[in-house]
This record gives sequence, C-alpha cells and structure tokens, in this order.
Amino acid sequence: MDCKFVRKNLVGVVEGQLPPEVRKRIEAHLQTCNRCTDLVEGFTQAWQAWEEPTGIELSPLFWTRLEQRISAAEGKRALPLARDGQRWLRPIAALATILIGIFFGYQLGSLSTPRVIQSSEQINSAVEQFVDENLGSLYDFPAGSVGEFYVSLGQNN
Repeated sequence: MDCKFVRKNLVGVVEGQLPPEVRKRIEAHLQTCNRCTDLVEGFTQAWQAWEEPTGIELSPLFWTRLEQRISAAEGKRALPLARDGQRWLRPIAALATILIGIFFGYQLGSLSTPRVIQSSEQINSAVEQFVDENLGSLYDFPAGSVGEFYVSLGQNN
C-alpha cells in the first residue's frame, strides 16, 4: 500500500465508508507512515468543522423579541414617501443627466465656426502669389506644348 492510495481514498477513510479489507490495509499503512497519519487527522478535523452544530437551544422568547426589534427598527425609519422617493431618485437623476448631455451636445454641435470672409481680390492675389512662388519654373514651356496647355488651364481657373 502506498501514500497515493490513501490520499485517493481519504474521504472514505474519514467517513468510514470503505470495505473492511481496504480499511484494514489503510490502517496498517497509517501505523507505518507519519505523513499519511497527519494528513488523515487534519482532514478529519476539517471535515468535522463543517458538520452542523448541535445543542443550540433558543430561548422561548427569542422570536417575540426579534419581532419587537424589527418593528422598533422599522418605526424609526423615514416616512414611506421619503423611502419611495429615494427609490426613484437615481433613475430620475440618470435621465436628467442624459437629457442635459443631449441638450448641450446639440448646442455645441450647432455652433458655427467663425469664418474669415475674404474678398475675391484677396483670394486671387494669394493664388497668384502661390503660383508665382511654387510653379514659376513651369512657365518656361514652349508655346503649343502639352505643359503649356496645362499651365494655361491652371491660370484660367
């Protein structure tokens, strides 16, 4: 018999539900193996700790006193309207928060961004300046070439 067999049948050992021949073999092993003996004793103590306590007797007045305490505690509570108001306060606050968020989101979304209105002369001069600075080298195309055609298209727009 080895320790592995004892660990495998530990619940049966503690509950005493093993066949007599197996129980005798395990008891013989426990006499020679201190580790398995300590394991069985520890498991037995833990197993017994889970059993229902017995011997607790309640006073005949226990239930009467308990009801009196509950009634006294309920009497000290707030009025029923206040208790019901607390129950409805959170959903109303959540709804109000959502509605306020929608309102402010709509207001922020409808704000127009300030536009700088420029006259067409200012825009044309800015375009001409850009073309002169960045595309000036393209003006050297021969007349009638494809490059000159595209440059003339850009200048007409």
